[in-house]
Amino acid sequence: MGGSYSPSFTKNGKIWKQKGHLHSHLNQLTGAAHVYHGCELVTFEMVEEEVDTTGIQEYLEYRHGVKVQQEREQADRYESQQTDKRRNLYLSLQQEFGEE
Repeated sequence: MGGSYSPSFTKNGKIWKQKGHLHSHLNQLTGAAHVYHGCELVTFEMVEEEVDTTGIQEYLEYRHGVKVQQEREQADRYESQQTDKRRNLYLSLQQEFGEE
């Protein structure tokens, strides 16, 4: 039996995000309902609930601060790696040529 890979199967089964897509899929199975023998349709309802309100300017400033912090941390990690490389090179040269 053919079919598409979308939506894909998960460990919980096959999930459609819209009822119409499921109905369309099931309509394609005329005479092939045995494919889902023993299966169940489970419907979930997701209720939207407002959990926070933030002004756009405040959010943009926050995101900018996060970005700056991430860039700073990345630069610090890079500098630390470069220092480690230079230290390791120095130690290997010191072992090879000895101290003077």
